[in-house]
Amino acid sequence: MKGHGEQKSKKMELAVISLITCKRMKEAAQKSGVSETTLWRWQQQEDFKKMLQDCKSTMVERGLSRLQNHIFDAVEVLAEIMKATGAPEAARVTAARALIDFGVQECRVNEVLRRVEKLELLNEELINNCSRGGFGA
Repeated sequence: MKGHGEQKSKKMELAVISLITCKRMKEAAQKSGVSETTLWRWQQQEDFKKMLQDCKSTMVERGLSRLQNHIFDAVEVLAEIMKATGAPEAARVTAARALIDFGVQECRVNEVLRRVEKLELLNEELINNCSRGGFGA
């Protein structure tokens, strides 16, 4: 026989999924088999907040992974439209603009990543210097 804690944990997991998939709290409460008050109270608890955030993060990661799987195909389609002399001019311009936008965004992301890596290295150096008594000692 399952203990009360295990049943509560299962209900909390179901509540997390329900909160993500339902439009309204009332619907999420019904779907997870708890009252709206209980669902609201759980949302105030740190462990439940963490479960909800972890679930959302996992969904975003999976979505981004699926998106990454299709990026090359999407770029090829845009490139084909851009190069298709028989395609309407508006479609060709839109495709070209999208490709340029993606390229610029990629450059910006890479620049931010480069800067973050640099800051992380500097931070690590500062921590190492402080631990050796070299900074401000």
